[in-house]
Amino acid sequence: MGARLKRLVTVFRRARADRELDEEIRAHVELLAADYERQGMSPADARLAARRAFGGIEPMKERYRDRRGLPWLDDLRQDVRYAIRGFSRSPGFTLVAVVVVALGVGANTAIFSLFDAVVLKSLPVRHPAELFLASYELQGRTNLPFAARQFRALREQRDVLVDLVAFRPLPVSVTHRGESDLAFGQLVSGGYHELLGVRAVLGRTLTLADDSVSDGQPAAVISYGYWQRRFGGAADVVGQPIDVNGRPFTIVGVTARGFFGTQPGRAVEVTVPLSRQPGVFGPRPLMDDNSRARWLYLVGRLRPGVSRTQAQGTLAVVWNRIQEFGMPPGRVPPPQTFTLLDGSQGTHELREQFSLPLRVLMGLVGLVLIIACANLANLLLARAEARRHEMNLRLALGARRGRLVRQLLAESLLLSAIGGAVGVGLAYLASDALVQIMSRGLPLAIVLDLTPNARTLTFTLLTSVAAGLVFGLLPSLRAWQAGLATAARPPASPSRVSGHWSRRMIAAQVMLSVLLLVEAGLFSRSVAALRDLDPGFSDGEAVLLATVRTRGNDTGQVSRLTNLFDQLAPRERSLRARSLTVAMDTPLAGGHSFGQNIAVPGRVPEANEPVVWFNFVGPRFFETMGIPVEGRDFRAADDDRAPAVAVISRSLARRYFPGVNPIGRRVRTQDVEVEIVGVSSDVAYTTLREPPTEMIYLPYRQGRSAQGVGALTIAIRAAADAQETAAALRREVRSLAPDLLIANLTTLEERRDSSLARERVVATISMWFGGLALLLGCVGLYGTMSYAVTRRTSELGVRVALGADATRLVGMVLGESLRPVLIGIAVGLPLAFAAGRVSERLLFGVRGTDPPSYAMAIVALLLAAVAAALVPARRAALVDPIVSLRAE
Repeated sequence: MGARLKRLVTVFRRARADRELDEEIRAHVELLAADYERQGMSPADARLAARRAFGGIEPMKERYRDRRGLPWLDDLRQDVRYAIRGFSRSPGFTLVAVVVVALGVGANTAIFSLFDAVVLKSLPVRHPAELFLASYELQGRTNLPFAARQFRALREQRDVLVDLVAFRPLPVSVTHRGESDLAFGQLVSGGYHELLGVRAVLGRTLTLADDSVSDGQPAAVISYGYWQRRFGGAADVVGQPIDVNGRPFTIVGVTARGFFGTQPGRAVEVTVPLSRQPGVFGPRPLMDDNSRARWLYLVGRLRPGVSRTQAQGTLAVVWNRIQEFGMPPGRVPPPQTFTLLDGSQGTHELREQFSLPLRVLMGLVGLVLIIACANLANLLLARAEARRHEMNLRLALGARRGRLVRQLLAESLLLSAIGGAVGVGLAYLASDALVQIMSRGLPLAIVLDLTPNARTLTFTLLTSVAAGLVFGLLPSLRAWQAGLATAARPPASPSRVSGHWSRRMIAAQVMLSVLLLVEAGLFSRSVAALRDLDPGFSDGEAVLLATVRTRGNDTGQVSRLTNLFDQLAPRERSLRARSLTVAMDTPLAGGHSFGQNIAVPGRVPEANEPVVWFNFVGPRFFETMGIPVEGRDFRAADDDRAPAVAVISRSLARRYFPGVNPIGRRVRTQDVEVEIVGVSSDVAYTTLREPPTEMIYLPYRQGRSAQGVGALTIAIRAAADAQETAAALRREVRSLAPDLLIANLTTLEERRDSSLARERVVATISMWFGGLALLLGCVGLYGTMSYAVTRRTSELGVRVALGADATRLVGMVLGESLRPVLIGIAVGLPLAFAAGRVSERLLFGVRGTDPPSYAMAIVALLLAAVAAALVPARRAALVDPIVSLRAE
């Protein structure tokens, strides 16, 4: 090891070692000359004899250098220095090559950073691989939320568990020193931070004692990022009071930098004890044993030596005994299978939504890198052709072909290293833009840590090296095939082999570009199909949705929530509204609040009939939301003193009243029998992809309305600008009910956009990649044809001298340009067809064989090819035969 280290050090101390070697050689020669002088020679003859006896000095130096250092490292240093000098003499080529590599590597790094943060990265906690998430399978769907009583029963199984904790993320309003802002918070059970191994950089984390209900001031923990953003990193933040959703808390600690909670994509900023749920998360006491609400996510650790299968079997026995806790009285729960999921990455909502799209994008961006490599291989082939005389001369002077190959590979790897470094910067900028695309339209922006880490940088390094080897391989093979005989060839003769390889590279780029452009077209048309789908409402841009929450849990505040609409209704003019209403659930909100079975007098119910979802809404609901309705809308007179009425969706009418008009008929819920006064269009309440919800609408003054509900949504159809209406609504709510909080404010159209987040991400990024592939293809085609025209200047001059006109020359160059393009399109179409069939899982309303997508891709490639070849073709047409023949 010491000898190797000494040799490595010698490589970087070459100048000093060479000086020492020169001194040693001079000393040897002088000693030999002195010996010859003592034998009677003259000083001149002695020095000459000593030089002859010593032998060749330079070969000896080379042998000594090989023994004293690391020859391969020394040669590599020489290759890199030579490559740098060569690139400095060709700044245009160097700039183009670095940009092409940076675009290819940067695009791959950006998508991989996103893929790593969403799919691969573990939670920043202690031993994340030991964590599990509790879940249960119901009707083929994995469910995570549990009721409080179920959580406590599972937590008692300490023979297999180290601990089990519960958490519930939620947006909250935080008030400090009179200033309020919205933050992302969570309720956690005692022991949450201890289980995860999260430490505090200031103060402490929450303990079991904090989760017990007492008369003391409740504790809160804030994140490092929130501490910096809201409190400016003040050292005295511990002990300061804050209000969370109107409830007082005292900050007891700041969690370590990098901890974002257990829900990837959401950076938790404020954490409060689960026992403080009433008021912070609705007015109802959801932690009571009588509460059937399933709202808690459970994460835990297994005892050492206990496998996940063993623990799952033990907990499943408990689950089979307690699963009815979450069911309404009198109903037999459907079969539910308890399952322990891997908890190393936290909850899986973000992964479920974006895992498949990101995998598809990783494949597409890999094609972009291959196109970039083909492009650079073309450029390097042209550069190698221009340097053919240099290479032949080096071969003639004794250079080994392996040495030339190593030199060319060193140049390509140097280009890839520089381009990769630039690509990391581009990826860092592009990653933020990608997250913004994912977050567009969502109530809360997705938060991901995309700072380059060891895994991302390793991926970039490997990608850059692989790219350098790929695009440097072909020129290196051409150098390897060269021989001494090539030195005698005239340097000006064009290489047919190089031209063939250039055309093949163009065809390969076009082939992959076809695939990318077709995929981009398919995804774009899929998004267009979803946007063209009738969601059941109209003119969503004019509909403002304001989620209003209570700050406490007393009866007066709940009453203010239910009565706020009545106070706002007469103020349409000041709100700049055409109409307004109130609703428990709104379209495309992602779910439903309340469901149960209904009965129709005289109809025999079917076995295992699905539940019907209920929505409690205010007067003019259908008018405000733009939902067509047959019959009548709800009126202000539909209160608890009027006959009970309902409006049902068209899909519900088809199931319960096939072939008859349901208006005037009656249905019975578990609460009351109601008369149907209208049939509304089917409305998408979850996503646009799923079938419309079978819904029954009841006036909020006749049903459960907001009793026990901590939030309602006020919907306003704006008469003019929705932003003006939003500002007016904030003023009115502050004036009428300062104890209530507007937790979220959006438009129905923005809600529709958010439901298309996954499709929009894939379509937008694939369009970027398609455009980048098109640009790279144009650059490659232009460079190849421009080089070919330059090499054939004399030939073109002869053609002009013999009478060829400009049109014929342009046609000849365009024909040569389009030939590899047409071959690439012909080969790429079957590949695009196969890729389209594979990606049909992400498509909607479009088949993988969609003809317009293929037609648009072909037209775009042909137009781009013609545009790229026109400049070289025009230059060929303007060749002066006298100048070209003189140059020859």
